[in-house]
Amino acid sequence: MYPERIEIPHDILWKSLLEDIFPEFLRYFIPESDTLFDFSLGISFLDKELEQLFPESETPNRRADKLAKVYLKDGTEQWILVHVEVQGYEDKVFGERMFQYFYRIRDRYNQSVMAFAVLTDANKNYRPKEYRYRFFDTEVIYRYHFLKLIDYKPSDFQANNNLFAIALETAWYGLKKNTLGDDKLYRLKFDLCRRILQRGYTFQDFVKLFNFIKFYVSFGDQKLFAKFEDEIRTESNQPKTNMGIVEAVETYIKQKAEEIGMQRGLEKGMEKGMEKGMEKGMEKGMSEGELKKAKIAIPKLFVRGMSVEDIADALEVSVELVRQTLKANELN
Repeated sequence: MYPERIEIPHDILWKSLLEDIFPEFLRYFIPESDTLFDFSLGISFLDKELEQLFPESETPNRRADKLAKVYLKDGTEQWILVHVEVQGYEDKVFGERMFQYFYRIRDRYNQSVMAFAVLTDANKNYRPKEYRYRFFDTEVIYRYHFLKLIDYKPSDFQANNNLFAIALETAWYGLKKNTLGDDKLYRLKFDLCRRILQRGYTFQDFVKLFNFIKFYVSFGDQKLFAKFEDEIRTESNQPKTNMGIVEAVETYIKQKAEEIGMQRGLEKGMEKGMEKGMEKGMEKGMSEGELKKAKIAIPKLFVRGMSVEDIADALEVSVELVRQTLKANELN
């Protein structure tokens, strides 16, 4: 059971969502995606490669970056960069930063790059759609897929039978949170959940969006979280005694943990816990690489609904490490 009230940073929600519904993300921007990409070959997220390219990207300004590898129908690789800007601030070097991502990937990995930028701020005048550089007769123009959330209306997303459109509509309500009020927000979020269920998506697909809808725009009244879950459970025909919302989320989390190899890949260690942080934990048997993988997985599992104790058990780490990692990610 996850907490009834928690503020989860939007960048973590976006990163988790992109991993969960990446094919839907591509279909939203590129309707012919299923004729271009072979999703049956899988999707790999290149977090390590992205971190090596931009080790300085750990800044207070929240942004969600994902680098993914997909396959075209002819079997060739295609790298896709997704950048979601989640802070309401104007970044004067945004276009240049997008260009830096591009040329560093090209230079180091010699890969073709398809880039997307999603801006969720409310400044209508801030729209860095491209990067331009000119010095005498030398000129560079770099453009990328660009979406400015404030340019749209909820009806634009409602007409689109796509899970990523549901996420964008949810984020749009986040821009209007201060003017909506709990009652209206409750009805809007309930309608979002109902729409997913009525459009024939599987319950597992619903679970992927549920936490994003629940946490992206929080209720002011904490009691509404429990009511919201109960009504959605009833709407989805999932009684408490038979795979309710919480149980479904936890089952899905465990499946995801197995997919990314965390339950299989981490050796047993730290049986006696961490007495003095990471160094002490490594002394107890966990390598630096394994510890890093665990600390990456902890926020993802927490966002998807897993309790601190369950995360510690699944990853075979201490409760103390889980709490320290969540605190570092502003999730405590």
